[in-house]
Amino acid sequence: MNDTANIKPLRVLVAAGSRGTVSLLRQIFSVLGVRDINIATNPGKASEFLRREHFDVAFFDSEINVEGERPLILTARERDDAANPLIPIFLMANHPSRGSVERARDEGFTDVIARPVSIDTVKRKLQAVLTNPRPFIVGGDFFGPDRRSPRRPAFNGQDKRSRKARKVALPRHVRAEADSETEHDAVGGTARDHVPE
Repeated sequence: MNDTANIKPLRVLVAAGSRGTVSLLRQIFSVLGVRDINIATNPGKASEFLRREHFDVAFFDSEINVEGERPLILTARERDDAANPLIPIFLMANHPSRGSVERARDEGFTDVIARPVSIDTVKRKLQAVLTNPRPFIVGGDFFGPDRRSPRRPAFNGQDKRSRKARKVALPRHVRAEADSETEHDAVGGTARDHVPE
């Protein structure tokens, strides 16, 4: 897809300590027409942004992902404290293995982007979350996008899971924001649209 009209209005958070990574992402977003780019160069600033401001998408450098002992992704997904716990979040990593990608999705990341990061990869990932966002799941300690691949065929056998996924009770501020919107937002629908009924 060549059209970037739906990408241009995005409000982006970049959490990266490396000047090179920040510079590269600024250039990529500039080419894609994105103007609202916010940079957090340390986990504390990233956490502050996530609690205080609403972003449409975030990109975390793997080296900045941990704030003390608590992963930054958990702060982002905090349903009672984060401004937008349903935000698509991409983890940028060097040579990610299949296992590290699965771990990142288990932590609540939307997807992993391998370095070196390219314009085409960022554009493709953004188009995917804009046109076909994954529903959010709550199960045990997990809260995040559905970890199953969208290409995987539906399972037709007997359900043997010991725990069933349940609906998410959205925090009041997210629910109120979704109720007040009359048009779909930039990430593929209101916050309610991301939660399976």
